[in-house]
Amino acid sequence: MSKRYEELDFTDDFIFCKIMYNNEPLCRELLEVILGKKIRKIVYHDWQKQIEMTAEGKGVRLDVYLEDGHTVYDLEMQAARKKNLPKRSRYYQGMIDLNLIERGADYEELKESYVIFICTYDLFGKNACVYTFENRCREVEGLCLADGTVKVFLNAEGDTSKLTPELRDFLDYVAGRRIHGKLVAKIEEEVRKARKHEEWRTEYMTFEMLQREKYKEGVEYGKKLGERRGEKRGEKRGEKRGEKRGIGLGKLDAIQRMQKKGLSMEEIMDMGYTMDEYKQALQTENQLIEK
Repeated sequence: MSKRYEELDFTDDFIFCKIMYNNEPLCRELLEVILGKKIRKIVYHDWQKQIEMTAEGKGVRLDVYLEDGHTVYDLEMQAARKKNLPKRSRYYQGMIDLNLIERGADYEELKESYVIFICTYDLFGKNACVYTFENRCREVEGLCLADGTVKVFLNAEGDTSKLTPELRDFLDYVAGRRIHGKLVAKIEEEVRKARKHEEWRTEYMTFEMLQREKYKEGVEYGKKLGERRGEKRGEKRGEKRGEKRGIGLGKLDAIQRMQKKGLSMEEIMDMGYTMDEYKQALQTENQLIEK
């Protein structure tokens, strides 16, 4: 069940992105704490990872995409326990490169890129708080590809004993253990302000309403289709079987409709659909085109 707007906190996508996009100094300070390096003045950029809510193209962002001159950062909060984050990180980095190329960059001019997930759980189960991945050679120890791509997964449930005090305070805050430290105090103050922001409240309510409507449309379509197929077969269990199959077909139809509206694979999966359902919808659509 969705949270009420007053219940949202920094680990919720909506609040996280609103705060990070509307407070450049705070966003830069958080990046510096996570990566342990100084970040120059950052510039925000729009790209395709947003869900449109209106015919005018106004949408809700689910990530923070920015640059500091020579480096691109994509920062996302991840509170839901999802196992597909490694593949999603690959997809995001591909999208970053594509975005840079579409803006006129040659492949030799591609900027260094960081894809960062702030997770409330341990994705890899090794009790580390920071997992940093770069492309390395299997056969030659210590040889890096140096392609400029880095993926970072933070884990708020790991062993914080070896972290800097600032990063420890931040992960304690994300995990809900305590509110401590200057950075965390700034974030918490912004969360309090965000909860009183009436325009953001309206955006959130509209976004949640549309998500519920899309889900209900898929389920209702599936039920009707399932009932018709069950009746045709004339089986006693045909209605239940047909309804179950119909709900599945309804999901595929909903996915296909969202694809036609321009939603990406990642956006569709964030609405609760699985990778298998997405692939099946794509395959079904291609088969219809071929016919």
